[in-house]
Amino acid sequence: MSENTRQKLLAGLQKRDNSILTDPHMKSLSSAILKSQNPISKERIYDIPLNNIEPNPFQFRKEESLNQSELESLANSIAKQGQRTPIQLRRKGEKLILVAGWRRLSAIKRYLKSMTTIKATIDEEMDDATHRLLTIIENEQREDFNIFERAQAYKELIDKDGYTQDQIADLVGASKSRISRTIKVLCLPEGILHQFIAARYKGLSEGHIDELVAGFSKRQGSGEEAEKWVIETLKKIMSNDFSIEDIRNENRILNQKDGNKSDKKPVKKWIIAGEAWDRFEVSTRNKVVLEFKLPEEIQFNETPKIIKYIKNQLMKSNGISTGKTSG
Repeated sequence: MSENTRQKLLAGLQKRDNSILTDPHMKSLSSAILKSQNPISKERIYDIPLNNIEPNPFQFRKEESLNQSELESLANSIAKQGQRTPIQLRRKGEKLILVAGWRRLSAIKRYLKSMTTIKATIDEEMDDATHRLLTIIENEQREDFNIFERAQAYKELIDKDGYTQDQIADLVGASKSRISRTIKVLCLPEGILHQFIAARYKGLSEGHIDELVAGFSKRQGSGEEAEKWVIETLKKIMSNDFSIEDIRNENRILNQKDGNKSDKKPVKKWIIAGEAWDRFEVSTRNKVVLEFKLPEEIQFNETPKIIKYIKNQLMKSNGISTGKTSG
């Protein structure tokens, strides 16, 4: 995690309300970030054999998602100028586990075969919850942290650490609806999910994915062949024959069809008897029809007086449903 990222996150944490800061995970995260901001003395930097470092268990980014040209450029920089920034490890029992610095470690392992050690700091106290959250926050700064990896990471925060979608939205600087839409990606069948991931590397945008997931969920509920629709639409997108707006239009048409279906369902109406009104009707479409004869002294355009009159009449009468239905 870069220094700027740490500072922004810490500033954000300090602005959180007390209900969030009292969460023990948030306290430990804040402590971890504060500690990482302290100047690193040479005594705290260790040369760690590459083979002694365990991979980050909370890293959802895949090796293939790394930009290889950027990784090679990073390796060349380290070869020429040395490793300026140590990676971050945590100790868990006898193991040293990677926390931050995955790209640096990958660059050295892949392109600098002569290097057998790497400079690192070691956190002796970090717990799993803080480790998981720090990994997600660091990944959020990366353009190649794709929607599928992000969805898995968010779901782990919810399932393993008990975070709400609101809390995750606060931490990563996104709206709750965005967090919800991202997690919904995981409802896709595994076969389609793999096709999405492959297409994502070929340029499939997150806007396309949002609309495809929405369309899949809608078609599942309407009895249409949801998987077939997704696969066919994905082919059209990858051949540049289908835009995000095209998918939206298809989804809108489906919504209209469903609306027409619901219109054909029989509507039941309850008639509520009472002397204060001419007609009082409630239907299964949550529609209320209320008819009154206004006194001559109240004009049709005197809205406040009309509302007051109706309110008074309703309060005087206890309407009784006759149980009569129609439709």
